[in-house]
Parts: sequence; C-alpha cells; structure tokens
Amino acid sequence: MNPLDGSELRNSDTLVVGGTGNVGFYLVDGFIRAGSARVIVPTRSSERPERLLQRLGPEKAQRIKPILDDVGSVDGARRIRDEVAAVSGELGAVVASLASWHQSSSMLRAGFADFRTVIDTRLYPHFLAAETFVPLLAPDGAYTAINGPAAFAGLPQPAYWGDLCNRSGAEPPHPGGSCRNARTSPGE
Repeated sequence: MNPLDGSELRNSDTLVVGGTGNVGFYLVDGFIRAGSARVIVPTRSSERPERLLQRLGPEKAQRIKPILDDVGSVDGARRIRDEVAAVSGELGAVVASLASWHQSSSMLRAGFADFRTVIDTRLYPHFLAAETFVPLLAPDGAYTAINGPAAFAGLPQPAYWGDLCNRSGAEPPHPGGSCRNARTSPGE
C-alpha cells in the first residue's frame, strides 16, 4: 500500500459533515491545503459558516461551499445530498465529524433516557450521513467517520514518544511533544 500524499484529492470536491466545528475546521483547512477543488460544508446554523470563512481567510474561503440544512434529519440529509449532487457530482472524499462521544462513566448507570439521547444525537447522524453520502463518492473515493474523545485528549504519554523517537533514531521529545533530530522518514 502506498502512503497518501494529498494529491489524490486534487481537482475533486470533498464533503465535510461537521466542518464548522473545532475538529471540522482543521479537516476543512487540511483538505483545502491538500488541493481539493472545493470543500462542501453542510451546517444547521447560518452563523457558523461565516465564522469558518473568517477563520480560513479570504483566499481559502473562496473554495468553501456552505449548505444550510440539517444532516441529522432524513429530509435535511436528502436536501443536502441533492444540492451536493447538483454542484459537484462525484466526491473525492466525505468526512463525518459529528457531535462528541458519550462522556458518562457507564451507559448502564446513565439510564435509558441518556442511552436513547446518545443513539439519537451521536450515532444516528453518523449512520444517516454514511447512508446518504457514500453513494456520491467517486469509485476511488473515501468515507471517514470521526467520533470520540480523541479530539479532547492531550498528546500521548512520554513513554509512547520515547518509543517512537527511539525507533526513528531521534532524541527523546522536547516539551512540545515531537521527536528532536528525527530522520525525515522511518528507515532512512
């Protein structure tokens, strides 16, 4: 398997569901820098696309296509799908970065009402996004679902970095968390 270098997305459109959120912003920015022709960002809020466009700056903002609707409802997801199909046709990539994960210590202790809320607000939108947007992918396109507490976790523990640095021939990490004097790629 060859590593991806970003050129796979050049001149193709990307859909980022949840693209106005914290993780979504970095996904949108990354896809633009990787060469996506346009990044399509559905959102329920009329204010959030403006914030996204301001954060990206005027040059990158030109390559953003916001769509105002609710991907968490069947009708909203269908309207978004229809608009995406009309402006783009096939997508090079779809990423769903929706909601956050359940943060209670145990679903069994939380009770049925909390369990149902997790299903309705965190899992169902992911299912609906996949069901709706996978058919719009190009034959070599990719669908990625992102969800969980990793977005809020700090850097891996020092033991992890030490092992990683040792394997790359680098010195242990500095306080910023990256290896010092690392080779540019493993095995060099």
